[in-house]
Amino acid sequence: MKPAPALLALLLTTSLAALGGVGAIGARAAAPAPVARSAESAAASVHGPADRRVYFGELHLHTTLSFDAWTFGTKVTPDEAYKFARGETVMISPSQLAQEQGRTSAAPVPARRAWPLDFAAVTDHSEYLGAVAQLENPDSAFSKTAIGQRLKTGGRGAFFAAGEAMRGVNNETSADFKAAAKAADGWNVEIRAVNDNYQPGKFTTLLAYEWTSTPGKGIHMHRNVIFNTNKAPAPFTSVDSNNPADLWSFMDGIRKGGLDVLAIPHNSNPL
Repeated sequence: MKPAPALLALLLTTSLAALGGVGAIGARAAAPAPVARSAESAAASVHGPADRRVYFGELHLHTTLSFDAWTFGTKVTPDEAYKFARGETVMISPSQLAQEQGRTSAAPVPARRAWPLDFAAVTDHSEYLGAVAQLENPDSAFSKTAIGQRLKTGGRGAFFAAGEAMRGVNNETSADFKAAAKAADGWNVEIRAVNDNYQPGKFTTLLAYEWTSTPGKGIHMHRNVIFNTNKAPAPFTSVDSNNPADLWSFMDGIRKGGLDVLAIPHNSNPL
């Protein structure tokens, strides 16, 4: 079991870097209280240059398990996303290149970052996690449903169709989405990817998902929910409730069970 990263120190400092001696996989001892000093010295860091560390990472990323990313062509899995983040080469499918970039290729194309990140969190939409990826298999039960056939067309029309289902507008499709998500077993796919790609002292993976509350058109209260452990209960989704207060209650219950978790607002609009 991987050690818990210094999650709060890392994420609350900044979404891109943890400064002042706080690392992605551990924290230094707290610095002593500063003593009275001149205005010039007061502006200086309490840590010397040799003790400063900056860590760069990604805290909001979707893969083929997210309904929006899939409908716009993404085929990259959570495992591949972490490998890409830590600097490895991943292969992009011809169908993804064609749909996302209009490029024609007879074979997968390699992709690699210019430099590796220090940490990453795949935050796929928790609502019916992985359901749409079942459409990659033409023999899957979801591929044979009416909503599955509509989603296979891809693009913006499929995106809005899936979005309506997430908000419960097309209630007759709920059972189809639920069955497809169960077949995908998406949360366990996310957990395996987090654990398989964690590299102690080198690359930190953060188990996470996006709670995608959209109670009305133009109203978004999305939250990236991030854990400091290598496993966690199944996500609380906006299908369970669109109310942020219910998400907070779920998180409080998680903390009472001994796990640390926080939520970072994402494209939030007030009601």
